[in-house]
Amino acid sequence: ILMSKKPHKTNWHEAIYCALQIDLRDYSHLLEYKKEYTLSANNNRMDLLVIKKKSDFKIPKHIASIFRTHNIFENKGAHASLTPSAYYKTNGHAGYYINLYKGSTLIDRRDITLTFLTFRHPRKLFIHLTKECYKTIDNPFPGVYYILNEMYATQVLVINELSPEDSLFLHCLAENTNDLKLNSYIHRKVEKLGKEGKL
Repeated sequence: ILMSKKPHKTNWHEAIYCALQIDLRDYSHLLEYKKEYTLSANNNRMDLLVIKKKSDFKIPKHIASIFRTHNIFENKGAHASLTPSAYYKTNGHAGYYINLYKGSTLIDRRDITLTFLTFRHPRKLFIHLTKECYKTIDNPFPGVYYILNEMYATQVLVINELSPEDSLFLHCLAENTNDLKLNSYIHRKVEKLGKEGKL
């Protein structure tokens, strides 16, 4: 009897995290990454928190030009959708983060940004935000959508729409969602850049 092999499940959160680090490697000296940042004893966690060390410096990359001091990420895998519930959950995480922050100075909501990374264009979410919440959505760069007039500066990055000139490694993830070799390459690239002190 031939036993069927269980298909390898790609850790898209890790792949996105690594690709993001590589695409922003020229600014690694300005950024601090915290994976799966825990918010409370109830195990509420954010996918990723990126701290910008020089808050007044504007990073000239489409995916990071919105960044302020505290940048909260919600990542969706290749086969998951960005839903209104996920959107509001991450907004709630930002409130938790402000309340629990133990830094030397208090955080103002204007110090925070929210970034939602998704492979699929979130059509239902955008309809919900524009039709039911009367929000305006701006699309200043390929794959980059700003949700205007929110409590926190907010962007949605649609990975398969991003420009390869601006975000090559994130773009490559979308082009190769079933290619485990690419994901392995990205992990190796991160390790190499880390050893060279470039991340």
